[in-house]
Formats: sequence, C-alpha cells, structure tokens
Amino acid sequence: MDPANTSSVRNLSIFATLLFCALAANSYAQDRVVWTAADSETIPLEPASLHAGRVYSPAVGGGDMHVQIDSRYPVTVAMAWADEWNAAMRPGAPANFSFLCVKEHVTSTIYECHLPSERPMIITFRDERRPEKPVVTTIGAILGPGVRQFISPNNLHIQY
Repeated sequence: MDPANTSSVRNLSIFATLLFCALAANSYAQDRVVWTAADSETIPLEPASLHAGRVYSPAVGGGDMHVQIDSRYPVTVAMAWADEWNAAMRPGAPANFSFLCVKEHVTSTIYECHLPSERPMIITFRDERRPEKPVVTTIGAILGPGVRQFISPNNLHIQY
C-alpha cells in the first residue's frame, strides 16, 4: 500500500468523525430548553381552600408564562384578572371571577398559559378536596382549638 494513500484515508476518517461529533453535539443542544426558576414556595392548603400566587403583568400583545407545580393532592390551577380577584377579597364582596387557562386535577405539571393583554393576571390554586366539617367539628368539641393539626395539608410546591 502507498503510504501517502493510507495517510490521506486516515486524515479523511478523522475529519469525518470530528464533523459527525460536532453536528451531533449541535443538534443535541438545539433540542434542549433551559428554564431557570426565578423563585419557589411551598404552600400548605386546607381542603377546598384558595391560594393566590404571583401577579403577572404581560406586555403589549400578551405573553407566555410557565410554572412547575407539584402537589400532594389534586388542585385546580387557573389565571384570574388581578382586579377581579382583589375586588372579591374585600369583606362582603361577591366572588365574581373570570378564569383563563383552567387546568384541573393537577398533582405534577408544568402549567403554561398565554396571557392575552396588558391587564394584570394572578395565578390561583384551589385544593380540590372536600372539607370534612362534621368530623372536624366533633373532634374540635372533644379536643379544643388544636384540631386543625389533624387535617392533612396539601403541600403545594410552586416553582416560578
């Protein structure tokens, strides 16, 4: 065999291998979505309770948001207009909400929603369990005010 021919085949093989590795690494990097969480919190929810999370103020034309949600028991996640939520929190005010991006029975998900306008929205969470009032009332009558510790909280973990 000609030594010059062997050298050029070997160089071509090395070049082809390096080119393949570079293209494979580039295509792998393009498929990855990097999400850096800004903040997280864990909220103990009681049965049938509501919790308001962050307020989102989208720019002109709206915007996308996503939140990692992990919960011990199922919750309903939805976006509500911040002004409607704040009005309903006043004593004696009726609860009149318009919800968007409603997702029920969530225990673990990345919740995504396209916020439609410049109007601020708040992310809300509702524990889907039914309150056990008769049992709690009976135990409370026997044991006193410390009865709340017997209701297992729904540890809702939110990663913004």
